[in-house]
Parts: sequence; structure tokens; C-alpha cells
Amino acid sequence: MLKWVAPDGHSRLKAYNLLCTSKDNKSQKELAVKHKSGTPVNSFLFENLPSATEFNVTITTVCVYEKLKTISEEEKISFITIPLPPRNLELESRFCNSFQVKWEAPVATAPNHKFKLTIQAPSIGYSNSYEVGGDKRTFNFSKLPEIVGTGETYNVCVTYCVQPTGSDHEVVSEGLTESFVTKPLPPSNLKLGPGWNQITWTKSPTPHISVYKLRFKSAEEGSKSEEILIPPEEGVEPCSCLLEGLVFGVQYKVNIYAVVDIKDSPEGVESKELHEKIVQTEGGLIVYSEELDEGLLSRQVSEVVT
Repeated sequence: MLKWVAPDGHSRLKAYNLLCTSKDNKSQKELAVKHKSGTPVNSFLFENLPSATEFNVTITTVCVYEKLKTISEEEKISFITIPLPPRNLELESRFCNSFQVKWEAPVATAPNHKFKLTIQAPSIGYSNSYEVGGDKRTFNFSKLPEIVGTGETYNVCVTYCVQPTGSDHEVVSEGLTESFVTKPLPPSNLKLGPGWNQITWTKSPTPHISVYKLRFKSAEEGSKSEEILIPPEEGVEPCSCLLEGLVFGVQYKVNIYAVVDIKDSPEGVESKELHEKIVQTEGGLIVYSEELDEGLLSRQVSEVVT
């Protein structure tokens, strides 16, 4: 939108001549705009101009008296159209202290260009900024804060920066913004007992764990995985859970995950699993081993023979 103040004391002022020319001489628009006598400020909207391009605009007033037309001296101004923004910012991979994002370039690109990326996690006071070449489409945010930066939400903004042909200035697009969550650290130190069919584990060091997800499944063909959700209790260490309905002598694989919530999503982000293979015996749960498997098989054979 171009705006200008009409000159005072010109009752014969009828129109304005506008000439809009790109600095690379690839685009030019010339037109006359009727003077609006009822307002001191006139304006005109240039539409469908190419993005990331510097333009020079000249404006002259046109006064008409009977058949005599006079044109004023030129007034000049320059401006640069902003680039189109990047598109489709998405998560490509995530770990506890890093994650990688990808995006698509704007529909229209320029030779002298780059992308700027900013990352912020206000709740832990973290921020940083980076620049990559205009040919890049991915970026890995690495070396994020230890412990407090795990399972954390980070706000990422990508902008497209261009120095138009023939221009000495850089212009920046609107930002493309998304939020991403790093993986939480896993729980540790899985133990059997002390109670009957009880297992315990040490909590994840990640702050703000919303729930622990325990999945267990027997090694028998066609078996289905079962899942138990255990909310962490503040000040209670270690966490524990009772496994019920286990079949004697059957191997079970147990996986435990720490989970953090994602805003506006029913699914959270899971940590790497803490896992163990266990077997239900007459004396309670024990850790599975190949030797134990061979002993159980020998016992079953003996019972059949007897």
C-alpha cells in the first residue's frame, strides 16, 4: 500500500501518475490514479507484485486547466516485497537432547537466500538462533539442556531471508512456527519384588513425567500385549506395579516407558523402554534365562513321562 499527502492549494489537481519499476527491470507498472479531493491522504494498493523484489516508485501530480495539462516534479520512494514463507515444518526425528526438523521451501525462491531458525523453551529459559543455506531443508537442534531439557516443549520458527537482485538490503518472510517435544529420559533399575508378583523401578530424571506406561506380553504365539498406566506419586520412590494373571512357567517381556504429555494431543511422547524378561514360578517372579527355560522344559517332560 502506497500513501502520500496531496499538495495544498491546487484546485486544478486531478490525478497522480505512478510508475513502479523493479530494480532488476523484470517488472514495471505505469498507471494514473484519480485524486480524492475529500481527503488529504491518497493511497494506492499495488497487487500481484513478485515477492522478494526491490521496487522504485515515482509519483507526479497532474493538474488540468481547460485544455492545459501540467505535471509536477517527481517524488521517489523504494520498497522491497517480502519473500513467501517456508511451508510444512515437521518433526523428522527426536531424542532426549536433540531433534531434527524438516520443511519445504517457498514456491518462489531467489539466488541469494538463506533460512533463519530460532528455538525457544520459555519454561526453562532456553533460546538460540541459527542460519543455514537456502538449499537446506532440514536442521538438527542438538546439545539441548541436559535433564531439564528432556521431555520439554520447544517452539521453533523458520523464516526465509533474501537479498533481492540489485539490492543492498535483506528482507525476511513471515515466520513458520511449530512446537516439538523431546523424548524424556527412561526409567531405570528394574527389580522384581519385594511383594508377590511386584516389580519396581527408579523414576525417570526428566521433570514433569505424566505417567509410566507398562506393557507386558507372553512369548506364546498369538498372545496380545497388555498395558498398565501408573501415574507417578510425588515423593514416592521407587515406582511399583503388580502383574496379575501371569501363566506359570511362561516367559513374559516387560517394557516400561516414561511418558510426557503433548499439548492438544491425546498421545504423549514415550522414552526409550526399560525392559526385562520374567517368568512366573511357584516362588514368585524371577528373571528369565536360557538355563531356566531348559529346566522348565525338562520338568514338563518329566511330568508327562510320570
